[in-house]
Amino acid sequence: ILLSVAAVVSLAVGIYEDIAVPEYDAQGNKIAGVKWVEGVAIIVAILIVVLVGSVNDFQKEKQFRKLNAKKDDRVVKATREGQTIQISVYDIQVGDVLHLEPGDIVAADGIYIEGHNVRCDESAATGESDAVRKQPFEACYRLMHTEEEKNTQFLSVPHTNDAAAAASSSSSMLSSVEKSTVVDHHKSYPDPFIISGSKVLEGVCTYLVTGVGVNSYHGRTMMALRTDNETTPLQEKLNGLAGMIAKLGSAVGLLMLIVLLIRYFVNWKFDGIPTVATEIVQSVMGILIVVVTIVVVAVPEGLPLAVTLALAYATQHPPSNRVDLIDIQAVAQKVPNPILRLVHQGIAVNSTAFESTDEDGQKQFVGNKTETALLQFGKTTGSEPFETLRTQWPVEQVFPFSSERKAMVTIIRMPHPTEQGRFVYRAHVKGASEIL
Repeated sequence: ILLSVAAVVSLAVGIYEDIAVPEYDAQGNKIAGVKWVEGVAIIVAILIVVLVGSVNDFQKEKQFRKLNAKKDDRVVKATREGQTIQISVYDIQVGDVLHLEPGDIVAADGIYIEGHNVRCDESAATGESDAVRKQPFEACYRLMHTEEEKNTQFLSVPHTNDAAAAASSSSSMLSSVEKSTVVDHHKSYPDPFIISGSKVLEGVCTYLVTGVGVNSYHGRTMMALRTDNETTPLQEKLNGLAGMIAKLGSAVGLLMLIVLLIRYFVNWKFDGIPTVATEIVQSVMGILIVVVTIVVVAVPEGLPLAVTLALAYATQHPPSNRVDLIDIQAVAQKVPNPILRLVHQGIAVNSTAFESTDEDGQKQFVGNKTETALLQFGKTTGSEPFETLRTQWPVEQVFPFSSERKAMVTIIRMPHPTEQGRFVYRAHVKGASEIL
């Protein structure tokens, strides 16, 4: 602002001098006035600086928003049109069927369809510290229907001609209903509802999405808690540093203004050269422009934003470790075929990863890095399609991987019973070597 005011005054004084105080050469010809150029040059410089700064700040803010959006984005497994694919959490729609595994953060509200031993930590959503065990909706509905039938039986009073006996029977029935009602209020019924924002501690399942975005439980909570962004301690320190530098620059600029003005007027007085008012104003404006330039340079307005952007870039690309398996074909040649088929069977049924097609039409395995590596190992060693193996060997029971168990167990039933008519079950175990 100060530099703009100085530029306007300099331009006005320059135009006035060119019009009111013309200059002539030795031959008496009028010289074209160009004293207005200095004011115009300052204005053009201000426009360039403001325009470049605005575009730069816009690009920084755009990049910062992009980084924030990428930080919050993650992919989830979903079933659409009969195929299991990976989609962004921003692309989830009501009616999608999502897959959950241990460690997943639930992205949308929904109803539990099927799965095994699911327990969720809903402390972030409801404040409840205890893990909540989930059951499929069908099982919960059957249980509630059974409870309603039991309560209905309490209300059925037997027909009798004895009024006193009927009254006594009715009284005992009502007392039983009241007691059962009190008990039911404290009874923990299975929960089929998957709440967004909760974390899956154990188990695997699929659920039907019923609420997304601001219409989900987590979305409504975030909207209610939405407040203006508060400055971080680092930003407060940077703002304080910028303020100190600005005050120091302003003090130095003011001191220079006083010194230059005293110097100019002392020289003007002792030189004794007649000077018109416009020349005095022009000289003073030159001094003011120098002082304002010092003040403008001394104010580091972009320091906090630059540091914030640098931190955002630093957290964008976390380091990753990759392990390559070499000479897999040698393993396939040395291991007997029955054992190799058994290994392929275990990899197929004891994994939640799946095969998908990318945008280029190439087949790829999607899921946990360890499980995708196992699937790739099985494919390289000549395994049948894993979806075919999973269809041939239906799963009877799953004990999902957990940090306490450090292992995952999948139990399948053999297709043919024994001679005594008993079914044979096979357990495939995957986990830490010290546990196995």
